[in-house]
Amino acid sequence: MGNELTVPERILSCAAELDRERGTFTAEDLVVRCWERFPDTFGLQGYADKHPDSNRILTNIMGTKGLRGKGWLRKVAEKQYRLTEVGRQAIQIRETPGDGNSYRAASLTKSSSKLLERLFTSRAFGKYRLKEELTFGDLCSFWNISPRSNANQLNVAVKEAHAAISAADGLLVSKGAEVLVLPGTTIHVTKSDLLTARSLQKHLLEAFASELDVIRRRSDERLPR
Repeated sequence: MGNELTVPERILSCAAELDRERGTFTAEDLVVRCWERFPDTFGLQGYADKHPDSNRILTNIMGTKGLRGKGWLRKVAEKQYRLTEVGRQAIQIRETPGDGNSYRAASLTKSSSKLLERLFTSRAFGKYRLKEELTFGDLCSFWNISPRSNANQLNVAVKEAHAAISAADGLLVSKGAEVLVLPGTTIHVTKSDLLTARSLQKHLLEAFASELDVIRRRSDERLPR
């Protein structure tokens, strides 16, 4: 299984082991476990058999694209972590593929799949899940617009995102699955993720209403997105 895992998933698998053994664990616990399990990946360059590369592990924990940003780990105290239910679900899927709990969404259109990939790897989604303050720049990246976009481009972007989320939700329901795996990626989308994405869309519309009103008053189709 190890060779098939991405770097974040390897860290997640080690976090899952620590979670089963003791519940709460320290950053140091995770660094050592990752190094013991995957020395070629997490060993210090030139000293892989003697010392772990703690920086590589810690940078994959922090940030919106790290394990915390993905919602897999929760910080409960200074350098103290616990695995979340989302993290447990994600590693369970990787360890037991094809068990009927997940569905690879090959029937999604290419455009919907790409759109969902953008939404769920966006800064806005990661920051919103961590309850961090969002910026208008985060909104623009989430919907793939700019401050110079026009009303039609904004409306289309919001509707496309809503449609893609609804399509993913419909697949989960129709297939009786708990998790949707986006084709060509290792991104796992849960029902909770979809609810979060819907909530995020509503939050963006409300929190940046004044900025969006400026765009809605702009009808010139020649303006670039």
